Amino acid sequence: MELKDKSEKYLKAADKLADDVELNITSIHCAYYGCYQLLLHYIDELDGITEEERKEQYEGYKNSDIAGRKLGLHEYWIKEFSRIIFRENNDDANNRDIDDVINKIKELKEFRAAADYTKRGFTTDKTRQIINNAKLVVEKINYILE
Repeated sequence: MELKDKSEKYLKAADKLADDVELNITSIHCAYYGCYQLLLHYIDELDGITEEERKEQYEGYKNSDIAGRKLGLHEYWIKEFSRIIFRENNDDANNRDIDDVINKIKELKEFRAAADYTKRGFTTDKTRQIINNAKLVVEKINYILE
């Protein structure tokens, strides 16, 4: 299954899980991954690389002699996506939208980490807000890059 298709399915799953009080926390995970899978799709498409080449690229980075703290897998690809989306879009009018997309993806990543790895709970309203932000990110990415 293509990453773009997976992205859509994860967002649909987020919607279905959001209203279930026992499962709504998992919808945040799905909402974030819906965005993350879409950005991986565009990285592969716009850089003309395969999934395997993408994995090799990160392994090369991770094993390199670059000084300082290494970025985690998701941080690395969010940074690469930022580079690619700015490269592909030279319209200054979209720069604010691009910055907003990148910041919202980072925010979604933080919510996903809190939902997955902490005791923090989320209200249904907050969960819906997070899902709506994820959908907005996907819409903006598709608008900017299609």
